[in-house]
Amino acid sequence: MIDYLILYRDWGRATGVTVSVNHLLKLMNANGFSNKVIFYHNDEELLEAISCNMTRVIMLQAPTFKYDTLIKILDTGRNTVLVVHSTISYLQAEADAFENVQKYLQLVYRNFMICNPCQYEVEGFRSYAKTEIIYLPNTFNQVSFNSESDLNKKIKMKQNNPQKKISIFCDYRPFKNIATQITACSIASKQLNLELHMFIEKHENSVYKNIKLLLKNTNLPIVWHDKCGNKELHDILDNMTLGLQVSYSETFSYIIFEHMIHGIPTIASTTVPFASIISEFNDAKKIADKIYYITQDIQYSKYAQKAIQQSENVRKKNNKDALKALKIILRKCN
Repeated sequence: MIDYLILYRDWGRATGVTVSVNHLLKLMNANGFSNKVIFYHNDEELLEAISCNMTRVIMLQAPTFKYDTLIKILDTGRNTVLVVHSTISYLQAEADAFENVQKYLQLVYRNFMICNPCQYEVEGFRSYAKTEIIYLPNTFNQVSFNSESDLNKKIKMKQNNPQKKISIFCDYRPFKNIATQITACSIASKQLNLELHMFIEKHENSVYKNIKLLLKNTNLPIVWHDKCGNKELHDILDNMTLGLQVSYSETFSYIIFEHMIHGIPTIASTTVPFASIISEFNDAKKIADKIYYITQDIQYSKYAQKAIQQSENVRKKNNKDALKALKIILRKCN
């Protein structure tokens, strides 16, 4: 019998959940956990996939189904784990998701557990949940995209290049705190030859419209990138000088982690504790000071080398903790 049946909603494009699941699958395969992945488009397809596949554990990725559908699954008696890829802060902006997760946390089923990839969110959920909460961190399996000598050459080149390429790569959501980070870049540009890199949003929302207005007023040099696949994204990241993600809320920032694999220093808030430098999310001047500090020649090489080592430490720890969680889940389900 297969250990894990992994199911998640097919949105027709890659998402953070897609990346997370792909890395988790590699980790499972490398460590002897059998698995099967099925995409679904609606609740009917989800229920059919479950009825047609007998496995030790049903792993549902993100709450993208109705509350009643989960109850139907649990009432079958089969072992079920829900992986919530979000924080309390993010969920509160999505009414149905927040309401459903709050209901899920109060369920009392012996065959049900909830996982979350953010350790402090786990402690928060445990403080009021009746369901068992397990820490299952997001994982990353690939160690490096460049040889050590190539990385050192690129670090040296970026250190000596007077133009600093600063990236803010994220979805256009209020919790990403993009306007404050752009304001910080505007302040830093008074002392730095700075070029900002961001994603184009084809489905414009109010945040994106406001960001474009702000950028017009700041007159910052801006390079727009189409959203792309993971391989193309790494080609873009490889050319950045510094990555920003000073957001209000994160479970695990893949984009910051992936910058660091390339030897690129990063600045984030306390929600990304492994970043090169942590800054207050609500103080553009302090973020700007850190941008200036980290891009100076005397500091840059040190932070770039440290980024590589820190990303490897995070990769190893998260993989170790994820394996521990997978074993705990199976043990509880036997």
